[in-house]
Amino acid sequence: MPATRPIFGVLDRYVTVVEAAEYLTATRQTLDNWRYAKAGPPYYRIGGRVVYHLDDLRAWVEARRVVPEQ
Repeated sequence: MPATRPIFGVLDRYVTVVEAAEYLTATRQTLDNWRYAKAGPPYYRIGGRVVYHLDDLRAWVEARRVVPEQ
């Protein structure tokens, strides 16, 4: 998991597209494609930059959890 770091020196727990892709074990292009298709995890556009909140990434992953039937 990437270390969280402040963006613009104010925000915490937000990560860049590259860091979000690493967290999701996806590529940056995949996240770009998801945003274009209006799919994928929620994101913010702040000052022209796209950032993801770690809680949103965790919730998005958890929503895709599959529990096999026994």
